[in-house]
Amino acid sequence: MKWTRRSENLAVLLAAVALNSRGLGQQQSEQPLAAIQNQSTLSEEDRAAIRDFIMQRIGVVVGNSGAAPRRISEELREAYAGSADFKAAYASEFARVVSEHLGRADRASSAQMVALVGSLAHPGAHELVVAALQDERAGVRAAAAAGLRRMRRQLVEIGADAVQRSEEALRGAASTEVSTITLGLMYRAMDYGALQSRPASELYVAPLVELLVTRAERYASGGVEAWGADRVGLESARRLREEMMEGQQEQVIYAAALVHRAAILRYADGLDEVHDNAAGRSSIVLRNRAERLICSSEKLLETFLDIEKEPAKLAFFERRTRDTVKMMIKFNELCERIEARTGRDLRLDRSGSADPNVP
Repeated sequence: MKWTRRSENLAVLLAAVALNSRGLGQQQSEQPLAAIQNQSTLSEEDRAAIRDFIMQRIGVVVGNSGAAPRRISEELREAYAGSADFKAAYASEFARVVSEHLGRADRASSAQMVALVGSLAHPGAHELVVAALQDERAGVRAAAAAGLRRMRRQLVEIGADAVQRSEEALRGAASTEVSTITLGLMYRAMDYGALQSRPASELYVAPLVELLVTRAERYASGGVEAWGADRVGLESARRLREEMMEGQQEQVIYAAALVHRAAILRYADGLDEVHDNAAGRSSIVLRNRAERLICSSEKLLETFLDIEKEPAKLAFFERRTRDTVKMMIKFNELCERIEARTGRDLRLDRSGSADPNVP
């Protein structure tokens, strides 16, 4: 079967399968592993039983190209219940089985397998899910990012090393990500700010700031992939302002300004003329991404430059105008404040182009 953009998007969305299904640990009336689920010590025979149970069902997933009956996914999730030792063994065997199949299974099956093992949110699956961030298939990387997002609380409980391992892996993968959907999931997996029990802020703030600057400079050079997905990272950074150390706020202002400038220029290059009833779907999607990126970067700049309460707000976010000239004028007016905080002059020249002497 030819692998199309549509089927790739389907595989990407499989990453959310595990997050939108019934809760983990629900019991079935006839659970094949019920006799050993509450044991505190498991024998090799018990582990073999767990492995056989998982292998049989993963075989169905692979055999159906990721479209296995819902009951198979439910059985795999519902079996994850019982003692801490049983859960650890189950997660470990699950990760082992998936690892054995991942390299030879098709895209959809691989994405579903990683989504399922990630849905356990057990540290025993952490290394497999981290490794899946490097898979060549966007759907598998998306499933891995969704799994790491779900694991955040457990990683905090393990300690700083586990959080750092996850954050660095996500930052590295996100810096070269080409899928918009997948990059958005990676940004969400990096954000620990909303958790009740959070690790030290430097563990998750610094990787986010570094990633934003790396990608923002690619926006400036015109060589960025997954264009528009960085609004998710900008929104995370805005929420984390108070947790940033000295110098990090200035880096974020610099990144947001570069992204904002690039988004305005791309929007002014015909996207402002795209209308819902007279354009192709791809043009509408790109226009919407540009508008959201302009809004997100603008809102961050307003927040970090302390101008939220001033009457003269920026052009787009306040009035939802499509007047790109006004956007550029307002951006240049803001550049004095940006330069004062970052030491960088990012003004647009009179032709509406970025100054060639700045990034």
